[in-house]
Amino acid sequence: AFMSDHFGNFVAANNCIVRFLAISPEFIERRMRLRSTNPAALNYMNVICSLDSGYRTTLGHDWSANVLRNMLFFRRITFRYRPRPYFQQLWQALMKNREFKRFWNESSYRDSVEQASDSDLEVYAYHHTRFDEDVQYIAAVSQIVTPDGERYLTTYIPANKRVAQLFEQSAEEGGEGWITFS
Repeated sequence: AFMSDHFGNFVAANNCIVRFLAISPEFIERRMRLRSTNPAALNYMNVICSLDSGYRTTLGHDWSANVLRNMLFFRRITFRYRPRPYFQQLWQALMKNREFKRFWNESSYRDSVEQASDSDLEVYAYHHTRFDEDVQYIAAVSQIVTPDGERYLTTYIPANKRVAQLFEQSAEEGGEGWITFS
């Protein structure tokens, strides 16, 4: 699982999913050092679109469809917060990422509204490059209202016994703890 805020910034992630998605500890450490000067350093859209995160290569050819689904979700959750000064800073930083800019331009708010009912529950089925196996799992998003805005908890649920074993292997390799980004 991982949690993000209403700007799409990571709040916390468990080591299992970070490891499963092939996001290296070094990448996270670099991004944590950058966040004081770059508001998009730990934004999930920036991580997804970054060439050096590892996430892109894990999904292989399915990466583009995944980015577009995530972009539509990002558009929806940030819509009412876009006038805020922080979002303007975040926006400028995100637009420096060529892939983010491309997918922002390829998506539209209308698409986001039309697909909103589908974006809180996604089925992922692809050939996982690290494990060299076909995987299938479900990502379920829960919205949590807090005094300072929404939080979004994304829980990954294996769709079969083999994927559950791969999740377990990732937990063993990366540890069962959580990374907090605050």
